Amino acid sequence: MSSCDLVEDLLEGIKEYGSPYNTAILTCVFVIALTFVASTLSGNYSQVDKIWSIVPTVYAWIAVCDRRTLLMACLSTIWAVRLTWNFHRRGGYKWPPWDGDEDYRWKHIQEGRIFTILKHPVAWHLFNFGFISVYQNILLLLISCPSFVVAYAAASSKECSGASQHQLIPLDWIAATLFLALIVIE
Repeated sequence: MSSCDLVEDLLEGIKEYGSPYNTAILTCVFVIALTFVASTLSGNYSQVDKIWSIVPTVYAWIAVCDRRTLLMACLSTIWAVRLTWNFHRRGGYKWPPWDGDEDYRWKHIQEGRIFTILKHPVAWHLFNFGFISVYQNILLLLISCPSFVVAYAAASSKECSGASQHQLIPLDWIAATLFLALIVIE
């Protein structure tokens, strides 16, 4: 990253093997394939639900490059542990991992209650791939975008101005405290 242009640097970073952007996108593609295959083979279309709390945290850790992104990843991990525990308590995780409760809405959609075309197996598999697997996993990647924006800002401030902001400021601690308070009262 050297142009200090977000879009240009992002596109360059996506192409650069091993960059955080490239790693996150490759991880997303892998998770898309994994959830599609697991849901198709098991007939349980809630595979993305099982990783909803976990995957954004993985992306946040991929973006870690300084103290601020580390703080963000740690907070994301706390959120993920709470959400994952709640999902586990409701029976969302069982062994084998593709088993577990399925969101009742997928069955209603598959039965054609909303769109009758989805009763057709080919249409359902296309829906499973396009909406359940691809769209929702891209959404999970987008949830982690604040971490990548902060990582980009840290890298570009170092390259574009020669300065680096490695210290957390009081606003970081206020935001972290507010975040933790909201998790506690939730």
